Amino acid sequence: MRDALLPLLEDPLKKVYYGIDFHSTNENIFYPIEESVPTSPDNLTQRWFPLVQTNNPSAVFAYEEFDTSSPISKNWIYKTFGADALTFEMDDELSMDTIEQIARSSAQSLMTLLLEEKNKVQ
Repeated sequence: MRDALLPLLEDPLKKVYYGIDFHSTNENIFYPIEESVPTSPDNLTQRWFPLVQTNNPSAVFAYEEFDTSSPISKNWIYKTFGADALTFEMDDELSMDTIEQIARSSAQSLMTLLLEEKNKVQ
């Protein structure tokens, strides 16, 4: 990941807006960067999480914010690019239909937020 993303720092026409470190585990949980940490775009995860939960009421997600001190990928994204990032864990015992529903609706709502952010800049 590092080798693919670091060259973006040299291109003024490209920007890392958001990072997701996805894991399949035994629970549904969001581990975002603490809301008090300024990111660009600011607090995207805190705005996205309610949409994921609303669009998937049968899949309860836990939510636990963390600081940026540990050596994990979301913190590297933040420290390198200033972008908001998230560790997103999904219960691997969910049905394939449920996983697909969560994946599609989550991707759509995230893209909507990212496009809104892009339009603010233009």
